[in-house]
Amino acid sequence: MNSSITLDIKANLEDLNKAISRVTKATKLDLGLDLKEADENIDKIRYQIIGIFASFKGLSAIKRPQIRRRNNAAWRKELYSAIYAKASELGLEKEDIYSIVLNKYGKKIKSLTELGEQNLTKLKAHLFAKKRNKK
Repeated sequence: MNSSITLDIKANLEDLNKAISRVTKATKLDLGLDLKEADENIDKIRYQIIGIFASFKGLSAIKRPQIRRRNNAAWRKELYSAIYAKASELGLEKEDIYSIVLNKYGKKIKSLTELGEQNLTKLKAHLFAKKRNKK
């Protein structure tokens, strides 16, 4: 009697393992992701991601003209920050920026606040066109 119970348990165990195997195969989800391809796609959309992030901050390049008209102080503050950040990246001090303004636009300034909107945007474009100094 013990041997028949043991055989029944083994048979049931084998059936159970087969059932578990079938369920696992049926519910297994193969996404088919290639990590190298995913990295390449992320590189392609990197600037779109940055643009979306910037728009959540409220100062995207697309909205910049609207900000200039509606909130000129915020627009100027954003330009000052961008100019000083790029100058720092280039290894320039404030005095170096002021000398660039003097040479390029013929205006002697003590602060960027003395520049008009056009010269401010031109200065930003000029600095962002320069390449970073290698250390």
